Amino acid sequence: MENYLPKAIAYIDEWLEHQHLQNKARVPGFSVAIVKDGQTLYKTARGLANVARDEPMTPEHRFRIASHSKTFTAVAVMQLVDTGKVRLDDAAANYLPFLKDCADERYGRITVRQLLSHSAGVIRDGSDASFWSLEAPFPVRDKLFALLKETPLIFEHNTRFKYSNVGYALLGLLIEAVSGQGYADYMRAHIIEPLGLDGIGAEFDPEDGPYATGYSGLFPGDRRVAFPTGTVTGDMAGATGFFAKAESVCRFYDAVMPGSGKLLSDDAKKEMLRPQWEMTDVKPSGNYGLGFVSYREGRRTLYGHSGGFPGNLTKSCFDLDEKITVSVLTNSLVARTVLLQEGIWHIFDFFKGAEEPQGELGRYEESFHSLWFAQRFVSAGSRLHVSGLDLAKPFEDCAELERDEGDSFRIIKDSGVSIPGEKAVFCFEGDRPVHVSYGGHSLWSRDQIGGRLDALDRKAGG
Repeated sequence: MENYLPKAIAYIDEWLEHQHLQNKARVPGFSVAIVKDGQTLYKTARGLANVARDEPMTPEHRFRIASHSKTFTAVAVMQLVDTGKVRLDDAAANYLPFLKDCADERYGRITVRQLLSHSAGVIRDGSDASFWSLEAPFPVRDKLFALLKETPLIFEHNTRFKYSNVGYALLGLLIEAVSGQGYADYMRAHIIEPLGLDGIGAEFDPEDGPYATGYSGLFPGDRRVAFPTGTVTGDMAGATGFFAKAESVCRFYDAVMPGSGKLLSDDAKKEMLRPQWEMTDVKPSGNYGLGFVSYREGRRTLYGHSGGFPGNLTKSCFDLDEKITVSVLTNSLVARTVLLQEGIWHIFDFFKGAEEPQGELGRYEESFHSLWFAQRFVSAGSRLHVSGLDLAKPFEDCAELERDEGDSFRIIKDSGVSIPGEKAVFCFEGDRPVHVSYGGHSLWSRDQIGGRLDALDRKAGG
């Protein structure tokens, strides 16, 4: 295990607690897991899995991970490629003959690779996507066949990236046609069981659980809606059927990395992860391979996928160089999954690049609160870094302190509208700092801030 990871993960744990505290009115709960080289380094859960029952979220709760399903579908197709049963640049109609009967004869020429890379030009969800609002059932194959027979390609195939759930539904049907197994059965036999995963499946399973209840954002009138957990995705499962707990998503992605010796040949994995198309007009900008997104985050290139399902927003990514995987699963449609992912990798980058602390700077490492913000002092080299626990990227442009004398430090880096050049003076009780005079402003430790809040409540008549 990399030397920086224990300190980084300890910080991440505290940072996630603050992110939950600042957002729990909007986001009932979330679950996070971190895996490296097949070893689970960290898993946690915050908030509530069900608000009405006051049910605490746990790392064992399952979420609908939606478009993460595309990564499982892509791996399954590449397994069939590995065994010679499918060829990437064959026409998909070779395996799904009904495509030759479409009014738009171009359907007969779209390839397996184009479906995997979202470059086939296929419509995203169909002319009636009300199933995403649970106003109608998710479509089954007869409805998909009828849709495609009457709907022309939206764009000429092999000309641009155009995301398509219908395209991945076709890939799910291709897996069934070639393997002779149902989609969920194939996934269980060829991916889930070989990896020894639990708490994961290709379609809602009432025998599994516990499931986190998904929630909308807040509507006018301060109203929030709970979504049913038992939605079945029909023949759209290849695009959006999967459920999982965070740890199992990480272990699956860990197996997808070249060199793991699992699921696929390394050649197939490299081709799957290789950028095929730029994802135009998408932020953060990135590229799409065969079922996997790749993009830059700080100093790293990350691979993975996000997902959105009624009541769930999710995102999971891995770094090939360090073989670290992070999964963030939430039960709210207004959750900040992208920001949580960005923040975790940002924290990793800070601790990876930080120098070893000099002298006894570690004794000043503590979290402090004012009425304005929460901060944690982190030592690196000869300086203390003043990180913002409430911030999405807590070390971005953070203030830095250098020892002056005794327990007094000089603020040597801060914004011009703040207090550069002024002093930060620590006050201890025993061997723990409990108060900091920071440019004349009071910061109180976690143990002390409660008393200060009580005093303010009394002054306000609360």
